[in-house]
Amino acid sequence: MLDNFLKSLELSEKEALVYLTMLRIGSQGVSIVAKKSGLSRTTCYHVLESLQKKGYVSSYEKNKIDYYNAESPEIFQYILEKKERELQEQKTRFIDLLPDFLNLRHGGEIMPKVRYFEGLQGIKEIYEDTLKEGKNKLAYSSIPDIQIKELKDYIENYLERRAKLGIKVRAIFPDTEKSREFIKNDKNLLRESRLINAKKYPFRSEINIYGNKIAYMSLDTNFLHGVIIESEAIVETERSIFELAWLNS
Repeated sequence: MLDNFLKSLELSEKEALVYLTMLRIGSQGVSIVAKKSGLSRTTCYHVLESLQKKGYVSSYEKNKIDYYNAESPEIFQYILEKKERELQEQKTRFIDLLPDFLNLRHGGEIMPKVRYFEGLQGIKEIYEDTLKEGKNKLAYSSIPDIQIKELKDYIENYLERRAKLGIKVRAIFPDTEKSREFIKNDKNLLRESRLINAKKYPFRSEINIYGNKIAYMSLDTNFLHGVIIESEAIVETERSIFELAWLNS
C-alpha cells in the first residue's frame, strides 16, 4: 500500500523499497541498507544516489563511511503541495493559451476569448480591465440607481482615474433627469455624451467597447455580473452599431 503510493509520486519500485526500508532501520551505511532491502550493494548505491537527488534521502560521513538517512515522510506533503501549485499555474496558463490552440484547429480562424464575472469584485475587475487596456472607449449606460455604497464610491473613483489616465469616452445614455445631471461633468471626465429616447430605446445594462474587447455589465443590485468578450470581429460590428446610434442620437 505504502509502496504503491510512493510509486504514484514517480518513485521507481526499487526507490520506494529502499526508502521504506530506511524508515524502518534508520541511518545506515550502504551495505546494511542493501542487505535489509534485498538488493545488491551496487544497485542499492545507485538507488540511494537517485533518492538523494530527489531530496528524499540525506547522507553524512562518519569514520570514513557514508551513512544514509530517509527524510521525514512529511516531505511528501510538501511535494504534493508544490505539484498542486504547479498544476494550478499550468491550468491558468492553459486557459490563456486555449484560444490559440483552438485557432490552430479552426485553420487560422481567430477564436474569441470570453470571461465571466460575478459580484462586486467581478464588476471592479471589468472596470479595471478598461484602465489596463488604456484605449479610448465607447459606452452605453443606463445610469442605474446604485444602492451599494462601496460600488458607488468605486465608480466615482474609477471615473476620476480614467480621466487622469487620459482615456476619453463617447457615451450614449437614456434621456432622463438623472442622465442630464450626470453629463454635466462631461468636460472634467473627458467624456462626450449623447442622449436617446428612454422610452423608445430602454436598456438596463452598461456596455464598454475598448481596444478589441467589449464588456457587458449588469449593475442590478440583486445580481452584479458581467462578461468581457475579446474578438476583433465582434468589436468591429459593435463599433459600427455604436456609430449608427451616435449619428442618430
